[in-house]
Amino acid sequence: ISLSAPHLGYLYPCNKLMQSAMWFLRTVKKCKSVQQLTLVDATQLQDTYLYELSQSDGLRHFQHVILVSSPQDRYSPYNSS
Repeated sequence: ISLSAPHLGYLYPCNKLMQSAMWFLRTVKKCKSVQQLTLVDATQLQDTYLYELSQSDGLRHFQHVILVSSPQDRYSPYNSS
């Protein structure tokens, strides 16, 4: 179970603090997972890791998939959770 996490990337930040933290981790620490999460690991969106994951058929192994998010979440963008 994973609730209110930016599963679909962090393209449209909703919080200045989180935006700054993501920039720091992506730029200064060179954190690969944050680069992938913020969709800057490739020059074209179609070449990013998250896009490639979205094209795989991994979810077909699950009988039920439930996506949960809340517009009240101040850290993860609602449209990405």
